[in-house]
Amino acid sequence: MSTLEVRARTAIAAVQSARTLHDLNEAMAVFAQAASCTHYLLAPGPDNPSDDPAAWLSCGNYPPMIARLYRTTATSLGDPARRLALKRGTPVMWRKAWVGVRDAESRSFITQLRSHGLRDGITVAVHGPQGCLALLMLATSGTLPPGGEEDETISMVALAAHQRMRRLEAASLVAPPSAIMLTERERQCLQWVLEGKTNWEIGVLTGVAARTVQFHLANAQRKLGAGNRTQAGVQALIRGLIPPPGGQEPPPAAEPQAA
Repeated sequence: MSTLEVRARTAIAAVQSARTLHDLNEAMAVFAQAASCTHYLLAPGPDNPSDDPAAWLSCGNYPPMIARLYRTTATSLGDPARRLALKRGTPVMWRKAWVGVRDAESRSFITQLRSHGLRDGITVAVHGPQGCLALLMLATSGTLPPGGEEDETISMVALAAHQRMRRLEAASLVAPPSAIMLTERERQCLQWVLEGKTNWEIGVLTGVAARTVQFHLANAQRKLGAGNRTQAGVQALIRGLIPPPGGQEPPPAAEPQAA
């Protein structure tokens, strides 16, 4: 097993355990160095199903001006290595893809890469049933040794990076539940509700008018998404916002509040 294969296995394990984009970037940076490269970019393929494919460009350390070229299919058409990678399942060495390039668009693209210190590299596409989903590009300011395009290790890392990026993207769509903040008076009223007290009785116990109790309970219902005062009390109990009935008596009001 080659040194690159060993490091690829380590990189795949790190990629698969990445919990954040920062973790994924760190794992990919280490692998890029193992492949004798200084830059990497995970770009969306033309058939990427993401709602925001351009967001994938945040996984990489390409120069911003070059990364922007891969935001859309139209602006990335000039990349000869990308065009070739879309048609094959193995990595593409840039120098081989650049040989014989004559059209002005491709030559301009190559010139831009070189002007930003990206003089050689490897591009590998991740294909799915609907087409190319993503591309992993490794680049260097030097010259890569020949034969790199035959190494399947880069393809395996690219696939792992694509799968993890999909999971991180999906996780970001699930917003964490917002913290529910009840006032002391709202918690107090809900505790008495679970004790079976009416609004009038709660008002007597807390020193406020019944309509003020209703005001606090209505606020608590809205915050908890409850349909009535009893549901609000149960929700508060389940969420640990108030103690169970009989466990702790609601404190009396410090002083009567005006209605």
